[in-house]
Amino acid sequence: MMFEQYMKEYVQEHADEIREEAREEGLAEGRAEGLAEGRAEGLAEGRAEGHAEGQEEATVRLNKLYSCLLTSGRADDLQRAVKDPAYLKQLLQEFGF
Repeated sequence: MMFEQYMKEYVQEHADEIREEAREEGLAEGRAEGLAEGRAEGLAEGRAEGHAEGQEEATVRLNKLYSCLLTSGRADDLQRAVKDPAYLKQLLQEFGF
């Protein structure tokens, strides 16, 4: 029983210190979790924005290529490029896109 009494008195005497330690630990854990969540959200947003920008750039490049092919009378090349990704890549390099 003496040990229980000792612990009870110790906790009562040091309650404020114990609470403050627990509060500091909680704050540190909360900050760490918040940073991790913030990083994850930031990465997800960055990836989404990058993906959207990449799609937009690809669309612009393709439209420029299609326009060049049509104005050059190369409609057959355009039809082939739509069906053949390797040929599309070749044409993009040929036209500098």
